[in-house]
Amino acid sequence: MDDLGARMVGDFFEMAGWDSYFCGANTPSDAVVQSAVERSADVLAVSATMGFHLHAVQELIERVRADPRCARLRIMVGGRPFSVDPALWRTVGADGLAADADAAVALADGWLPGVAPTP
Repeated sequence: MDDLGARMVGDFFEMAGWDSYFCGANTPSDAVVQSAVERSADVLAVSATMGFHLHAVQELIERVRADPRCARLRIMVGGRPFSVDPALWRTVGADGLAADADAAVALADGWLPGVAPTP
């Protein structure tokens, strides 16, 4: 998978004062869950570049939701398939949609005001 956009989103979070961690493209779902737990993550951002990746996105979200240690974790999605169908984020089980990196940071800031320090 192409991960340039996802890396850029992580950079935008860092510039906004968030601590971010990039798991990488094609990271197994269990490893993403474990990483979120180990880092006490507040937000998980998931990107899909093509429609055929949507099944993997949905599977990842289901794995996260199934782990009680991730009960408070908020999940946002983005990427091309979600810009084609803006309601698709609900179908895959996410908490919200971010059309770009600025929108991702704004969404997370709205979910958890005061978590990230003001730069």
